[in-house]
Amino acid sequence: MIRPMAAVPPTQRTELQDRSTANAERQRAVRRRDAALARVVAARRWVIVAAAGLSAGFAGLVYALAPGHTLGSARAATGRQLSSSGASGSRSGQPAMPAPASASALGL
Repeated sequence: MIRPMAAVPPTQRTELQDRSTANAERQRAVRRRDAALARVVAARRWVIVAAAGLSAGFAGLVYALAPGHTLGSARAATGRQLSSSGASGSRSGQPAMPAPASASALGL
């Protein structure tokens, strides 16, 4: 048999209200914690993606600025290799390399 709330003594009524309030607060805290964890996971993903992008960008910049490497020379070298492969082996546009040094010339 279910008693109406008016029939419940006042001390039991406050206990029931306290329990329901505590349960509601606990549920709100759980939801806030879950939302905070979801934000942390999303932020972590973005930090990882940004770090990878910055690393790739920095590596490309270093490669382009390294001695002997420029963006213009890379494009020109690619075009030159393609055009010279069809030629009869002459390299008229490039300076000749010196002859290899002997072991005694190197002090070995």
